[in-house]
Amino acid sequence: MNDHDKMPILWAFVLGAAVGGVAALLMAPDKGENTRRRIKEGARHAYEKGESKAHELAGSARERARSLREGAKDQLEAASAAFQEGKRAYHEELQK
Repeated sequence: MNDHDKMPILWAFVLGAAVGGVAALLMAPDKGENTRRRIKEGARHAYEKGESKAHELAGSARERARSLREGAKDQLEAASAAFQEGKRAYHEELQK
């Protein structure tokens, strides 16, 4: 199973945990005000953690894209140099 196949399972787990957590809070014998405050704090914490992870992933994606661009540029320069060398050798052979 590759990483792509695991993503739906991961999201189902996260969603199930969130729904279970909210259900537990709503059924807990606590004042409504306290329960709402805890839900709000939990949601804010989850949002901040998700936002942080999104920024981290975006940074990783930008770095990977930069690395791929540099690699492609290096390969293009090497291919161009090899082509020019082949062209030079061809013309040199024609002169003989």
